[in-house]
Amino acid sequence: MRIEYVELCKTIRKKVKEDCRKHHIRIIEQAVQDGRLRRTRSELADGRRQIAALKQADGNVAGTTPDILHVVKQFYEDLYRKVTSSTDASASHPENDEEEDSVPPILPAEVRHALHASKTGTAPGADGVTVDALRTGADSLAAILVRLFNLCLHQRTIPAGFADARTILLYKKGDAEDIKNYRPISLLSTIYKTFTRILTERIRATLDAAETDEQAGFRRTFSTIDHIHVVNELVQKVTEYRLPLYMAFVDYEKAFDSVENCYVWRALKRQQVPVPIISVLKKIYDEAKSTFCVCDTSVEVDIQRGVRQGDAISPRLFNACLRDVIRSLNWDSKGINVNGRFLSHLIFADDIVIFSHSPKQLQRRIDELVAASSTVGLKVNVKKTKTMTNFPGTASLSISGEPIEEVNEFVYLGQLVSFPRDHYTEIKRRVQAGWNAYRKYKHFLTAPTIAMKLKRRLYNMVIVPTMLYGAETWALTKQAETRLATTQRRMERRMIGVRLLDHRSNEWLRGVTKVVDIVKAARRRKWQWARKVATMSGDRWAKRITEWRPPSARGRGRPRRRWRDIICKIAGVNWMLMAHDVSSWNTLGEAYLRNDCD
Repeated sequence: MRIEYVELCKTIRKKVKEDCRKHHIRIIEQAVQDGRLRRTRSELADGRRQIAALKQADGNVAGTTPDILHVVKQFYEDLYRKVTSSTDASASHPENDEEEDSVPPILPAEVRHALHASKTGTAPGADGVTVDALRTGADSLAAILVRLFNLCLHQRTIPAGFADARTILLYKKGDAEDIKNYRPISLLSTIYKTFTRILTERIRATLDAAETDEQAGFRRTFSTIDHIHVVNELVQKVTEYRLPLYMAFVDYEKAFDSVENCYVWRALKRQQVPVPIISVLKKIYDEAKSTFCVCDTSVEVDIQRGVRQGDAISPRLFNACLRDVIRSLNWDSKGINVNGRFLSHLIFADDIVIFSHSPKQLQRRIDELVAASSTVGLKVNVKKTKTMTNFPGTASLSISGEPIEEVNEFVYLGQLVSFPRDHYTEIKRRVQAGWNAYRKYKHFLTAPTIAMKLKRRLYNMVIVPTMLYGAETWALTKQAETRLATTQRRMERRMIGVRLLDHRSNEWLRGVTKVVDIVKAARRRKWQWARKVATMSGDRWAKRITEWRPPSARGRGRPRRRWRDIICKIAGVNWMLMAHDVSSWNTLGEAYLRNDCD
């Protein structure tokens, strides 16, 4: 009987595993057919981990629901507790200004546009109203929402509970009893988010006009590729022209949760945002409540600082406050002189990298940034802040006496940066990331019952973008392209179900899968990015650094492969002028995709 029982358990486990695999395949198949792969993440998730116990501040473990709620309340109230004095806060209140701006009333078209721009499939707030429901009744509800929003805007008040948040805690990784290893997710009312989205659109142009090209986060026409390209070009040129470069990658500790609200309002006022909008935003932050849902019950937490998670306007508020901090540092004449303008730093949201030719100057500027940031509530995380230089061992930098680690390589905005610049190492990282994404959908991509057109669609939607992140900035070599191509062919063989021993040609594989050619896709991205750089405004750092030639002598010997080499080879040294002719540029691009131009 014992043997029979063991065999029965093994059979049951196999059947359960097989049924789960078939269920996952059905979900992914439907998502690929509908073109809504994002929704499968929640459907395929293992479920949310329930909090059974949490460590208290003294190290003891809280195991009962009241004790767990006490730990949650104490931790987040300490995190969100205001640290500025009442005098500092009152000095920046918009109500203290004698001169006020008038704002035009909100229009029904703005409401419909905000609803159309909202993401569908997101969890609703406490009222249970979804984006889909509002979109369905947009024509009927627009007039009602306009009256409500205009009342809030002109009376500078909000209805009770309008901006309240329901917050859940999602486990990340590490010790499950450490509350620091949980991510708070705020669920806000969809109607409230529609209102703040309208306010965001109204102040977008004003804040963009006050922003500088050093900030690329949460801005239209900017992306991570802008700053990755700048860092790549800077590293390549200081290496080729033998110039010293010292970089500090600064990391803030819970930046969005710790910024002081009074300094946000001050920054908005300085950047010419209308006073009525500032006043209604301040009213929201003063009256909104946050309820944390834990263990099937809830506890209210007093939020005194930080921008609201899940709110469309929050990134813009943080950017405005950080811009105010950077402006106070007066770094316009510090950093790397690039054709008469100094590149002192780059910012993407709360990620800052500082540049200098001198370690002493870099230390001074780190100290200045730390001091200025602390005044608005931002604290630099010394453990995650790193420095890097092409003259290792020549500098010893610190923050408040604590040494900053010097590294040989650093992952900046998702791409590996190193001295000297090694794009092949980065491409190997992308290949590994591609395999990780492939294994996530392995059962679907290798299932013989799934049509190849669905496999191809998933592959092109997920695997190709994963492998080619940052390809716009790569200095591609024949070796790198071969690595990409061989990786793709291995994936294709698995999708079809053949082996190397079957001796199928590459042409046959591609004829069956018809997936996007990874090498051509990488070249196309780079070619399109080159044209974008060429047609940029001259003030954008991506263009300025590309045109820059350092005023010093190069080292002897052939330099390493540059990003622009292949572009100059195909379009000539005046490729930036050629790029303005779309027809000629596209013709040259097609030739680049077809030919071996190494």
